[in-house]
Amino acid sequence: MEFASIDNVLKNMIFLHYIFVIPLPLLYISNLYVLFRECNYARLNKKIWYAMPMIFLLLSISLLSGLSIWAMQQFQFQFSIILMCFVFCFLLGSEIYRIKNLKKSRISEEKIQRYISFCKKNYFINLCLLLIVIGYCKYEILFS
Repeated sequence: MEFASIDNVLKNMIFLHYIFVIPLPLLYISNLYVLFRECNYARLNKKIWYAMPMIFLLLSISLLSGLSIWAMQQFQFQFSIILMCFVFCFLLGSEIYRIKNLKKSRISEEKIQRYISFCKKNYFINLCLLLIVIGYCKYEILFS
């Protein structure tokens, strides 16, 4: 009886973890849309800048919920957990690097163009990584 309730709590925590991770690809898609559609650099940067706190918020919530789930599993190592930790660090690091790169790029038109092409590549890679991890972890949960 006790194991069934613990398993039920763990499944609910995993569901909540997915609830907070699912909006991340939507933010990356919206940022890619802005990067490809917006021509004015000031408005483009402003729109991406408004999405940044949401990205950091969702990443931090997913980290805390993931650590809680991992603690419920008594810190057992699995490939999916290592993969999620790697992707989390990559997403966080790439967003911090993007912000630092923006501060250096505001000087000239050429640097802004390089910054925009970097952002397009960065957000596309982040989106692909996130979708791969979500798909893999969902597959692992369904078929384990």
